[in-house]
Amino acid sequence: MAHRRVEAARRGRDAFAGDEILRLAMSLPAEAIGRGRAIMAARPDDEQASYALQAMSIAHRELGDGAAALRCARQAVRAAERSGLTDRAADARATLGSTLAVAGRIREALAELDGALSTATGVHAARIRMRRGGVLRMMGRHGEAMNDLRAAIPSLRSAHDTVYEARALTARAMVYDDLGEWTRSDRDLRRSEELMRETGQQLESVWARHNRGHVAFRAGNLPTALGHYDAAETMYEAVGARDAELELDRCRVLLAAGMPDDARRHATNAVQLLEGNTARADARAEAMLTAASAGLAAGDARTARDFAEAAARSFRVQQRAPWVLRAQRVVILARWLSGEGSRSLLQQASAVADQLSTFHDSAEAVEAHLLAGRIALSVRDDDAARSHLDVAALARRRGPSISRATGWLAQALQAEASGDARRLLSASRRGLDLLDQHQLTLGATEMRARGTVHGAELASIATRHAIRTRSPQRLLQCSERWRATALTAAPVRPPDDAGLALELSALRDVTRRIGEARGEGQPTTSLEHEQSRIEASVRRRMLRTSGTAAGARERFDLRRLREELGDTTLVELVEVDDVLHVVTVGRRHVVLHTVGPTATALSELEFALFGLRRIAAAASPALIRASAVSLQAAAGSLEKALLGPAVDRLGDGAVLVVPSGRLHAVPWSLLPSLRDREVSVAPSATSWLRARHVSPPAGDRVTLVVGPGLETGGAEVAKVAGFYADARLLDGPGATADDVLEALNGASLAHIAAHGTFRADNALFSCLRMTDGPLTVHDLERLRRPPHRLVLSSCDSGLGTVAGADELLGLSSALIGMGSAGLLASVLQVNDAATVALMVAVHEQLRDGATLAAALHRARMALGTDDPVLAATGQSFIALGAA
Repeated sequence: MAHRRVEAARRGRDAFAGDEILRLAMSLPAEAIGRGRAIMAARPDDEQASYALQAMSIAHRELGDGAAALRCARQAVRAAERSGLTDRAADARATLGSTLAVAGRIREALAELDGALSTATGVHAARIRMRRGGVLRMMGRHGEAMNDLRAAIPSLRSAHDTVYEARALTARAMVYDDLGEWTRSDRDLRRSEELMRETGQQLESVWARHNRGHVAFRAGNLPTALGHYDAAETMYEAVGARDAELELDRCRVLLAAGMPDDARRHATNAVQLLEGNTARADARAEAMLTAASAGLAAGDARTARDFAEAAARSFRVQQRAPWVLRAQRVVILARWLSGEGSRSLLQQASAVADQLSTFHDSAEAVEAHLLAGRIALSVRDDDAARSHLDVAALARRRGPSISRATGWLAQALQAEASGDARRLLSASRRGLDLLDQHQLTLGATEMRARGTVHGAELASIATRHAIRTRSPQRLLQCSERWRATALTAAPVRPPDDAGLALELSALRDVTRRIGEARGEGQPTTSLEHEQSRIEASVRRRMLRTSGTAAGARERFDLRRLREELGDTTLVELVEVDDVLHVVTVGRRHVVLHTVGPTATALSELEFALFGLRRIAAAASPALIRASAVSLQAAAGSLEKALLGPAVDRLGDGAVLVVPSGRLHAVPWSLLPSLRDREVSVAPSATSWLRARHVSPPAGDRVTLVVGPGLETGGAEVAKVAGFYADARLLDGPGATADDVLEALNGASLAHIAAHGTFRADNALFSCLRMTDGPLTVHDLERLRRPPHRLVLSSCDSGLGTVAGADELLGLSSALIGMGSAGLLASVLQVNDAATVALMVAVHEQLRDGATLAAALHRARMALGTDDPVLAATGQSFIALGAA
């Protein structure tokens, strides 16, 4: 009887392709459910029913209906057992095991898979080993998982079971990923993607590409990871799917890049996508943990703790021990960052760190030991601190650059606690060297700037030591070592592809149409949505630009600096633990001055900027005079808050100011001690030295640009044009963004008179308005060679946004970082008519060979102080660089 049932089943398989509906469940789950229901409605035999129910279970699982997935899986097992086909029953039981696993019921899942494997033979046994390997990996049992997968892959290959071979390769790749063998992991995933594409398993080929992004991230290659994720998103859209885990993985990359606000948005999207998805309890718990990490990075410890505690409860129910420990580490970190510090918290942190060390997730264990070491230091438990920091410091020897830098941070913290200055400085230097390597692999200006958060604590440890020892040379060296990391990295041009050019052109068009609609009183909501969409696309394209590991950072040389300064005095501002310090360097001195709270300087700066804006906008002569009197008082207070005792060490010559990022928008010529002298500003002394030796381009090509809608009509440009023979003038219809970019390439001097817009929300979309729309920082980054010297007479053109650890993003910082030797720009709104007079006076000096700083100083002196508006306008501009 059983023999006849088996023979009948074999004959039925000729007419019924069970594997086909199983493959359909993974590629087109909704269609598979419909086909399965049709089969069940046709009164199938037990074998056919088992295939249909098994396919429906898989499809429900993919669509997020956990209850339906488990119900169909159990029905499939019963139908398969009734069929008398041992391998059929084993395969159905394995699907039940996999469904239990993704529902978080890990031990039940393993029991089902063990039972299925005990009765399966041949290729069916290999398929079940593949599934069991994946579950064992979820439990942290990597050795057993690898044994299963290594046994399964050759069997599947020899049986020409291509789909399952590809699935097994993906599973093995993820085990390699956990073990830190990322080259092998990517190789398996690349092959899996190819096999899935060849067999028509489009959705699973997307998963392989998606996982390649995860592996690239784990290996420390953030731009490559984002590139894979962008490709996966396009592939998901092509098959009509959206994956919450893609949002999670993007979140993790952006967290690693120091971009917590972007990361938090993606984490929130993932949690919302998984809300109510009973089939993906595992992913929902991971989403909550990732959202917790993003919340911590964004400074929201309370919300982070709530998410992490919820994740820990879910992982505990799912019996996923490594994940429980990861969530507990985030809970402890949130508590510590909220100000909680106790021996009880130290005991909990120590237990989590020690248990994580027993798993293969070395990066999590390192972070846990580092956290325990910090807590131990805060409660003055030197033995515990030494023990944990010693373990964390072992990470400095292997792994991606960021992980190794974490190891050096642990070493630096331990050296600081023990008072070992030599080891402290060495660890800080070695950690920052590794972060330099990491920064050079990041192509996007924004990612390089924001990525500097990883070294902020390393730098602060070294600067604190310099302050404690009252060593101006050491503080200057430490400040220069860390300052302007993104600017001193080798400049990377964004991808010169047609897609980027089209998107930037589309952005100009929609921005222009928004302006026209507002002028006509028309609604702009849909246009603004389109603008946001294009900006997001441009930003994503830029973030996945890879850099180069070639090149080396310039070493700071104090002797060379003093030689090149000559009679100029360097004034470098350094913030240490929210206290402002100034180092002055002259021919015969290097002196450290402690000024006072940075908050005081920022407050006084706001008062001074308000006074300048008031004069620029005032129409009443009486109001202008009254504002000028108030401004003088504000200028004295600002000088005291910024320079303090350093004013006595400024000498009689020119001054080079190197401000901190938060103080970049200071109108330095407003300060009484700097009002009558030449002042240059630079992001670092090292960048000023480099700018001094930038060779001007061959020839003496001058470019003059007038944007649309200027109140003065760009009057200064018409006057300035006569100063330079053969100057190229772009005005009216000729002042399009593409034409302006072409004219700026390699110019020795350029002047742009155009409306400027500073975008505090995203400084890289700050722009200058051209005839066809905005010329953004992203456009300027496409220049093959930026102009040697550039004058920007628009308002706010010198502003930037502080990103990462004291790095600036904006028009001026981008151009200096790309290699412009000098830039003249304003730090706030200026009076248009007064700007015309100032710019003409500046170009008179430039024509006679003056540097930008000297030209600005002489122009201000020539215009005098009798007219408060002219004086305030001159004080609102700064000369950046050295040309």
